Amino acid sequence: MAEFNGNVITNDGRNLLSRALAGQGKIIFTKAAFGAGRQDIPAREVRDLKDKKLDLVIMNRRNDSGTAILTVHITNKDVEESFRTQEFGVYAKLEGDKEEVLYCYSLAIEPDFFPNNKLGITYESVVDLYMTLSTEVESGIYIKEGTVFITKDIADQVYSTTGVAAVGKLEGRERLEADKSYLAADGSWYFNIGGVREWNKSGVKDTKLIPMTWKYLYEWIINKFSTLKLNWKDITDKPNLTSTEDLNKLLNKKEDTINKKTAFNKDFGIAAGTVLEGDKYPLIEQKFKGVAGDEINPSFIQSSGEKKQGKFYLDKNTGRLYRCIKSTTSTSNSSENFEDVSLANISDRLNNLITFSGSPSYYCKIIKSNNFVNVIYRNLTLLSAYEKNYIFLPYKSKNDVYYTKLEILNGEKQTRIIEKTANQITIYRTRANEVEVVNLEIFYETF
Repeated sequence: MAEFNGNVITNDGRNLLSRALAGQGKIIFTKAAFGAGRQDIPAREVRDLKDKKLDLVIMNRRNDSGTAILTVHITNKDVEESFRTQEFGVYAKLEGDKEEVLYCYSLAIEPDFFPNNKLGITYESVVDLYMTLSTEVESGIYIKEGTVFITKDIADQVYSTTGVAAVGKLEGRERLEADKSYLAADGSWYFNIGGVREWNKSGVKDTKLIPMTWKYLYEWIINKFSTLKLNWKDITDKPNLTSTEDLNKLLNKKEDTINKKTAFNKDFGIAAGTVLEGDKYPLIEQKFKGVAGDEINPSFIQSSGEKKQGKFYLDKNTGRLYRCIKSTTSTSNSSENFEDVSLANISDRLNNLITFSGSPSYYCKIIKSNNFVNVIYRNLTLLSAYEKNYIFLPYKSKNDVYYTKLEILNGEKQTRIIEKTANQITIYRTRANEVEVVNLEIFYETF
């Protein structure tokens, strides 16, 4: 297979990533593709392959410590004409979008010859693509109807009903995550019961990596039952019964037969092991209503039954308050159905949003999410001509190559960006007799 330069996220891809960071939806990877052309413009500006020859199916996506790993199926089944693999791209869209865009693009360092199918299927392979995403960006894949090829490894990861996330190979790792499964050198998957811990890059399991098989579970259960003490002699802390009189004393202390519920014989309180008095709920409901502005449903998002649009529900796992934005019977807390309206989320958004205005009339909005910054200027007036206008970045950029969009609202449109550094953007005007008003958008990664 040809050797390619590292994938470069295109301007369309960066726009997609910016929208995902703004909470507009999750990124869906739709396909990859090979082409036989070579673009003569910067990779960031490429919008499609120059000479697309072959669409590739994305079979699986998994996450490994913030890196999205796309598994791609490559075959010459539908290739009628041989070609050289000069270019490669991955396509994606935001959930709900009709059209996909070229998310990233790469040119071959050493192109390879891709055979046609005149002699049948002579080439077939599965490769993994590694793509770094922000931990706040949710992503998925689109499986094209009609795809019938799947490998045993992917079936083991995706379709095994273990309830455990499969991370990847054990060998080469310096750190293991808690409650995740890893593929050892013997070809089997093992569940890490040792918590988050350092690892020696070995592909050989230790005692805290246990097999994920029914045989192992069965043998573990049998072993546990074999150690149970099921005869009177071996039972510890049993009552001292030396006579019939001792037995009658115990029987006289027994309770009358009653139907015990889960809150039987517990003290009132709010701590674990206590129960809440029934007349306290209206008071709690009133206090929640004062915070949310409406009634809060006593059930959780994870409870069964319909959640109605416009009503408020608590997340049982996080304790945060959510508003239902789409009626649903789902018990999963997804951004499609629920909006986080907790005070913590509102505070985080306010802390990451800076808006200010100036004279002449313009305003600037700065949105920062983790290491990504989006700066938006509207109606920015450029007064000086034949000189450099400097726009300083609010946070230092990680590098001096980043996404910018300049829209000139009036004049002869002679303004242009001539330099971008880690600290500022330089804009140059070539007209002296008029004032130009522009919109400017900057998106970049900071430290």
